[in-house]
Amino acid sequence: MNFISLSNKSVNIKEFINFWSQFYIDPGERKYVDNINKNPCDKDALLALFEWKNGSKLSKGKKKSFEAKISISSKLDIINSLKSHFELKKFLEEFKEVSTIWKIFLLHIIKPARYPIFDQHVYRAFYYIKNFKVRELSYDNKEKEKEYFEDYLPFFKQIQGGHPIKKLDESLWSFGKFLKGNYRKMIVK
Repeated sequence: MNFISLSNKSVNIKEFINFWSQFYIDPGERKYVDNINKNPCDKDALLALFEWKNGSKLSKGKKKSFEAKISISSKLDIINSLKSHFELKKFLEEFKEVSTIWKIFLLHIIKPARYPIFDQHVYRAFYYIKNFKVRELSYDNKEKEKEYFEDYLPFFKQIQGGHPIKKLDESLWSFGKFLKGNYRKMIVK
């Protein structure tokens, strides 16, 4: 017989990634894998990536916003230009009307090796790892953007080392999702 238990012990980053990434299951992962490195990126690839991020097809309102602010041809030209000659200031100016989480995801699409994905689950994991407290991501877009650039991005770069960015993201996402659930009381005092 093989009896198993989960333990509440500190581990190094490699052990963290190996443990938590095994809980990352996404039936739609092919949409991400097949489209993240497309260069040039086309409207269909962008739509597939945003549907992957959304977890389903975009609602009418989200699709309308996507088409107006991200996938119109002038913005698509800018996205592809930024893939080759990236300037953060230009990116932020061109996409200032896009909601923060989508803007950060678009940043990831443009430079996936430099800018990790950011959402409520990775934020919750990040905050817990740094502060040993569970905290939810602010609803305020300016606060989210500040959290990403000033706090999360430096943290991610510090712990990334040679680990694949997507695997680390999957680990943080899984751990953050765990912290949202009832079993978090196993580790949260």
